[in-house]
Amino acid sequence: MKKSIFNIIAVTICTAVFISCVGGCSVSEKDKNNKEHSFSEMKTDGELAYNSKGEFSVNLSVDNITLSDKTGINDVNVFYSVINSDKLTDIDASDAVKLNNSEYKAVYAKVSAVTLNSEHSATVSFNDSSFSRNKPDCFFIVFDKNTNETGRYLVSMIPVRYPAYSAVSDTTQIRSESSANRFKLTLDKSSFANGINADDIVLSGGFEGCKVSEIERTGDNTLSLVISTDNGYKSGENGCITIKRSAIADAAVDVSATVSIVSPSVVFSSTDFEASTNYARITVSLVDCSFSDSVSVSMLGCDNGNVEITRFDRVSASEGVLYLSFDTDTPAKAIELISGCTFTIKDTALSINYPLHFNVDPKNPDVSATITEVKENGSDFSVTAQLGVVDGSFNVISKNSFIFSGDYSKAVITSITAQDNSATVCFDIPRTSSIGNAELYGTVGLKSGAVVSRWGTQTGISSFPLYYSYSESNNSKIVIPDAQKLNKLCDALSEYTGFTGVSGNASLEDLAGYKIGDTNFGKIFFEQCEKYNGVYGLINKTDKLVRSDRISAGTQNIEYVFAVERYMNDIKALHSLIKPVSDSLARLFAVYESMNATKDNQELEALSSEADELIGKITSVYSTKIKGISYSEMLDRVTKEYCGGALTAFDNICDDIYNWYPQSVNDKKMFRAMSQSVIVNAAAIQFISVAGSEDKSGEYASLSDDISKLCRYTDSNQVEEINNGDGVLCTTLDRTFRLQKVNSALHNAVNEISLSEISQLENMLEKDSTLESELAKVGFDVSPVRYIVCSDSDITSRSQAEQGRRAYSFVRRATLYDLTSSQTVSEKEYCNYYYSIEIGEDGTPVAVPYVNVYYRLYTLK
Repeated sequence: MKKSIFNIIAVTICTAVFISCVGGCSVSEKDKNNKEHSFSEMKTDGELAYNSKGEFSVNLSVDNITLSDKTGINDVNVFYSVINSDKLTDIDASDAVKLNNSEYKAVYAKVSAVTLNSEHSATVSFNDSSFSRNKPDCFFIVFDKNTNETGRYLVSMIPVRYPAYSAVSDTTQIRSESSANRFKLTLDKSSFANGINADDIVLSGGFEGCKVSEIERTGDNTLSLVISTDNGYKSGENGCITIKRSAIADAAVDVSATVSIVSPSVVFSSTDFEASTNYARITVSLVDCSFSDSVSVSMLGCDNGNVEITRFDRVSASEGVLYLSFDTDTPAKAIELISGCTFTIKDTALSINYPLHFNVDPKNPDVSATITEVKENGSDFSVTAQLGVVDGSFNVISKNSFIFSGDYSKAVITSITAQDNSATVCFDIPRTSSIGNAELYGTVGLKSGAVVSRWGTQTGISSFPLYYSYSESNNSKIVIPDAQKLNKLCDALSEYTGFTGVSGNASLEDLAGYKIGDTNFGKIFFEQCEKYNGVYGLINKTDKLVRSDRISAGTQNIEYVFAVERYMNDIKALHSLIKPVSDSLARLFAVYESMNATKDNQELEALSSEADELIGKITSVYSTKIKGISYSEMLDRVTKEYCGGALTAFDNICDDIYNWYPQSVNDKKMFRAMSQSVIVNAAAIQFISVAGSEDKSGEYASLSDDISKLCRYTDSNQVEEINNGDGVLCTTLDRTFRLQKVNSALHNAVNEISLSEISQLENMLEKDSTLESELAKVGFDVSPVRYIVCSDSDITSRSQAEQGRRAYSFVRRATLYDLTSSQTVSEKEYCNYYYSIEIGEDGTPVAVPYVNVYYRLYTLK
């Protein structure tokens, strides 16, 4: 829990330091008032300690002036003024600005007793029912001029000391997956109200939307309560328990306690994996917990008796290495054995009180290729392709390592540059068009020995499709397909395949005419296909995001990147295969729309003939193997990868790249639309290829299952639109923030952003961006904001009085973040004003505020 910087105020705000001048104050009106009225200073025996009832007694004394023994409650005024901060704009003036009547409010306490203790001293008792709400800087007490023989007004300023209380929870960390937790809160230096109940508790942060129950005041300063949830707590964001000040004895502000909400897990590091036929080395990292100092190999287990954990090395608090022993015939068999195991780390080995389980799933190497440049070179195209390996590295590659087909079948390799998991390959192919119209289709594969797995096995890569379009590559405009239409197509295809049950009952004609609302499936599919060309740009942008240097280091993020790269390799291969027939696919559904609309037999015959020709072209794609597996198997793999972790991994990468959740929304929508576009188009091709025939190999059933799974997953993983009234999630800090105006130095500073956290946000700013512009872009209204006050701003306050002129000055300084200049300003004087005691025409005294410096403060909380 962050320490509130406003604790200092309890001491500093009430310390009156009397000095001889108030610098920079223009007091002409005050001087005029003081010339008409004479004042003398009364001494006080100290400050007033805050109490919620606003009931006080003050001992006052005055030297060399005798008080009248007739002095009573009608002769004494106790008052203060409250500046209306909502009415003020920023002020920085060399000559003090007198506030007008609408910018402050004079408040008068009820004097209940005046007791003369001697000729020179008295005790004044008073109460102010609005004191707790107003929280004034001080009280002024003025004795009327008829209370002494000098005819002077007697005045005293009594500062108020505001206490700072804190609360702590005995439970400082809970699991996000849990449903109910009991907390014991201990209050420092105060006590809970006897009748405290659920209405006195406010839950926020990770506890927002949860329920409070079983509240019990177990002692004067201890409180027990249960916080429960039906859907789990918000992981990554601290849960905040706030007790209203009305439920705490003499608390000036609400008091809060925070609890960390975590999701402890174990992450397998595929980068460091090693294995042979009888040995494996596995590196794991912990998230949201740590290894105990006494962790040993006996505290780890495996559910397969054929695998023995022989050693464990604690590398750091969050990282360790397991060494396994087993007996298999080949490395491939070893990988199969390890992948089927569940490993356990006992609670005694961890900083938490429950065990963690994890699996190890090493992947075989996979290669992707992207054509980055095509240039005309006489009668040839000179092509540059970038190849990348995930879950392995290049071994020894040469011109003889590649297998080309299609438009690349006559490729002549001119250069190869390879290092670890990336390679640049340049080759020439016969030119078939002008560069502006270049579209290249074909496959590329790698012979055995070109790639090596993480466990040292040399292997090859089965041929995969490679597509290039000059126009699409040079089109910088990113068009995201209509998510609503994609969802409708996906839902309709799922409904239809589920309704027909088996492929023998399905037909393309029926599907084309299947109603989505009032519109045929075929019409919506045709409209969606027209935008399929934009998918190429979405794929390229996704690749760039995954390679961003803004992704922070760490095993978890590395594994997220690998998960997306594996998926993107497959989605690119599937897209490259179906792209050459995407226009035919769109045309086929347009033909069926026309067939449904026409009654002319001759036209119907021509359309039927065209449809047969298009179907033949489309189904030829379905018979193609991709990376050594069938079309149906690849579609099934892509769908499972998308629903089984790739989408979650991509969302986490986006959250890591940007400071704020809204900045990632378009990228997340793009990834979903790209994936759905490819999968839905690929599914349509599979439907066309298998519908109406006997489903001997289960392709139709597999298609129905995949589309149904995609629909359910899409519905439950939509990108949330942020309502700024609910705050904005800062993904860098894992907290939701609201921009709030700070009307008083006395407020609950729990969960405010810190200066060091602002530095974290600045480090993640995009080029030529500022925090001010970034906040505005994600929905915060920063137009009135200059200074941000933080939890560690170190606010200091002092009060001053000018002898003989009845001017009482209040100055506050703090280390603030200047949003307009993107700088931290130390000891910034953000508040400098004074009260002038003036006598009204009716003889009533008033404290009139004059302001030299006033800056509105805001905070992110």
